[in-house]
Amino acid sequence: MRSNPLALCALLLSTALGSSGILSCASPPVSTMGYPRAAEIDVRGKNEVAVIGFNRHRNGSAVRTKLQEKLGETEQFKIVAPGRASLHLKGKVEESYKRKGSDSRRATCVASEKYKDEDGKTAYRKREYSCTEHIKQAEVRVALQMEVVNAKNKDTLVSKRPICEKEEQTTSLYDPDLEVDSWFGVVGEMAEMLGGDTVTEIKSRQSAPEIDENAMFEGCLDEVGDTAIRTIARWTENVSLTLKEDSSVPEFKRAQELADRGEWGDVLEIYESVSKNPGLSPKSRVRAYFNLGKVQMYHAKDFSGAMSSFEKGMESARSGGKEDCSEKTPRKNCFVSRINEAKWRAEDWKKLQRQRRSGQ
Repeated sequence: MRSNPLALCALLLSTALGSSGILSCASPPVSTMGYPRAAEIDVRGKNEVAVIGFNRHRNGSAVRTKLQEKLGETEQFKIVAPGRASLHLKGKVEESYKRKGSDSRRATCVASEKYKDEDGKTAYRKREYSCTEHIKQAEVRVALQMEVVNAKNKDTLVSKRPICEKEEQTTSLYDPDLEVDSWFGVVGEMAEMLGGDTVTEIKSRQSAPEIDENAMFEGCLDEVGDTAIRTIARWTENVSLTLKEDSSVPEFKRAQELADRGEWGDVLEIYESVSKNPGLSPKSRVRAYFNLGKVQMYHAKDFSGAMSSFEKGMESARSGGKEDCSEKTPRKNCFVSRINEAKWRAEDWKKLQRQRRSGQ
């Protein structure tokens, strides 16, 4: 069974709290947007490209085809023969493979055992017992050595070593003697709801679910292809824009509804207004400035405004905290990392405008 975080959360809560619903497994809402990014290097109108090499490996042809596909998808380059090209994208496949394996081992499983409590009522308690765990594993790797060369003077403009590694594992539990209602928390309808195992599956399964290593390999080709092409091509980053929630301020909920519909201009106006509200609590003010700064940075491309908002949020934030901003109320380290992000995105945006003007 592949892991399912929400299913696991629901299972733990159902075990601990019954149906009280005191806690929630819901994740914070996430909105996404396409964010334009500059190419790594300026090639100033050299838009005719030849892909050279890569074929001296059993997967070289697939790599070369993928690079040509990625170039075509950008709609910024024309793929031509080497003698007609202004740029050569050349290199070799350093390593690529697909591996898979399977295994079985004894494991400790948890069941629930019925018993009568002090009042004579039916209750359940945990019981550990020995069962069999089936395992399947797959791993893929693609590593390239490549360079972008000026076809006219043979100068190497940039060298790259794109690498992709992926691993996946599936497991399943097997117990031919499992009794109905003994499997802890994931029986019948509940099992299907949580994405878990049913009793029938546990009693009959002889191996773990299959893994599609070919799909994994194709995913790696996409990753190394994107890394290679983004050296010379403008591209679009899919940004996950998670806004901080605050149930004490109604405008936060309204802003999230608008964000879900992609109405970022209205979201910006809401947080500009909310952040100026003198009646906000310190925590709400920190969250408001965090959200405002993110929308200014990603949507409005107002990088100086974003840095100002993050600095104001940092003034009210507690010290320390995580740089990844995963805490419900961001702290100072989060705002420092966001200020630094706004700085490099401002430079990248300027670079992108130069490339657009030059026809790259």
